Amino acid sequence: MLAKAALDWMSIAAGIKYYRGGWGGPVKRDYGGGNVALGSDASQTFWLYFGDTPLPNNYPETDSLFLITSSYRPPLAAVALAHKKFKKPLEIFSTKPLYENWEPGNSDEPSYWETQFFSHNYQMGSLVAKFADGDVAPFKLMAYNSQRGVDYFVANTGKNLVRRGKKRGYQIGQYRNLLILYNSQTKDKSPIFLDYKERKLQVKAGGYELKTQVSDERKVVVSP
Repeated sequence: MLAKAALDWMSIAAGIKYYRGGWGGPVKRDYGGGNVALGSDASQTFWLYFGDTPLPNNYPETDSLFLITSSYRPPLAAVALAHKKFKKPLEIFSTKPLYENWEPGNSDEPSYWETQFFSHNYQMGSLVAKFADGDVAPFKLMAYNSQRGVDYFVANTGKNLVRRGKKRGYQIGQYRNLLILYNSQTKDKSPIFLDYKERKLQVKAGGYELKTQVSDERKVVVSP
């Protein structure tokens, strides 16, 4: 029973981050290659349970072998979470411990505080922590795309907007569909503002533009 409870918890946690073959943020062990649908090991693995993407899983994760040979199946509630079959908009708060939570003092309090926001055609997540973390993606946004599953918007501060890791000096604030990301330790102190409303995503982070798609096939424009 304890083993099934642990697997149910993992499946529900995965259902929150999974969206149409994409794996949302924030996320640990992010090395910069998972910002496409079925691009991360986690999404390739849980695709076997959740599906719900127009893309084929041509390169399944080898850990899928354990899922295939096991009699375990996730609860329907976890699948419903992955398919986003709940009333939206919705905001979820959660906390996570340090990876080395067995060491003295590391289990005294949470180390990561997460915020997830779900709308009808996108989900956006971020975290705050007291320390820098080189393989943590502190923010990701996934928007509906009928052909690619999802379109990603990821951002970072400094000269390169897209690079992995939670940097020293990060200040991140999220309230539902509003997000500000700022780094007080870099020479380029330009903050990144995100205001993703229904059918319109407004970003102020420099001179660039991104076009993505929403569920009614209208265009969403990202502009400085």
